[in-house]
Order: sequence, then structure tokens, then C-alpha cells
Amino acid sequence: LKVDDIKNCVATGKYASIIEQDILQGQSLGIASTPTFFINGRLLNGARPLEEFTQLIDEELKNI
Repeated sequence: LKVDDIKNCVATGKYASIIEQDILQGQSLGIASTPTFFINGRLLNGARPLEEFTQLIDEELKNI
């Protein structure tokens, strides 16, 4: 990354509207933290142990 390019981008707000749209979309989906995952439409907020992912994926696979 070029530091001067990043400083210029932040100073001018070049991508501010795109970032704001992303934030609003995340909020409308219930995203409150990072990382956030969606597995077949089911939300998992925050860092989770592998077992939670495995359980959720197994549950979803049973519904196929």
C-alpha cells in the first residue's frame, strides 16, 4: 500500500459513500461485530469455535 494514496483517499472521502452503504447494509442484516458469518442464511456473530460451525453446518445439511 502506498501511504500517500491512503492519506489522500481518507482526506478526500473518495469512497466514503460506498463505505457508508456497506455499513448500512450490514446493520440491516443484523451484523454487529466482526467476524460475522452467514451459513445458509443463519447468522453467527463473533469468533466462534470450530464445533459451532460444524454443528450449524451439519444441521443445515440435514435439511437438504
